[in-house]
Amino acid sequence: MARARRARRPAALAALALALAGCADLDATADRNCSDFTSQREAQTWHEDHPQAGLDADGNGYACESLAGPARAAGSAARRARVIRVVDGDTIKVELDGGRLDTVRLVGIDTPESKRPQTPVECGSKKAASTLRRLVEGRDVLLRRDATQDAVDKYGRALAYVEADGKDAGEAMVASGWAKPYVYGGVEFTRVGAYRAALREAAARRAGVHGSCGGDFHRAA
Repeated sequence: MARARRARRPAALAALALALAGCADLDATADRNCSDFTSQREAQTWHEDHPQAGLDADGNGYACESLAGPARAAGSAARRARVIRVVDGDTIKVELDGGRLDTVRLVGIDTPESKRPQTPVECGSKKAASTLRRLVEGRDVLLRRDATQDAVDKYGRALAYVEADGKDAGEAMVASGWAKPYVYGGVEFTRVGAYRAALREAAARRAGVHGSCGGDFHRAA
């Protein structure tokens, strides 16, 4: 009997060690917050392994979105929001469900600049902003991410398609002639084909920049 108890003792000690290790892991998980990570990508990796750690404050599947380093969007799940202000032709301020505010850069388009530091106001920038304002400002929209693109840009803005009443505002901007398709880093976004078709049609009609600015989206005003 004594030998049997001695034989069971190593197994019991091993089980205790595993239990203590599990507790330590739980403590480490509980102690983690966004300041412990150097990039959003690093935080996202940790979050996917430890979803209980609380790094996804708004429950949208993306950890520590305020960090500078972008991560690829996980899919095309949409978030509801209300557009409270149009910043320029490709950037908006929104209020998400729950009252959280966010800045959104429309994925896949480029418009004449009016807000970039050390950059002169460009031809068509005011028209681009007013066109986007008519499309989305004050309206309820869906923000839909593209799995081929980053979740946030280097300025911390969320990257998303913006849809109002089922209409893609980015594609509508290209069709209006005040925006053109924009492929970042050589990685084509999912809707690039439709955007390029809209660009060809706008150019043929000499709409927007194509007629008013000689087709140059970054010419000084």
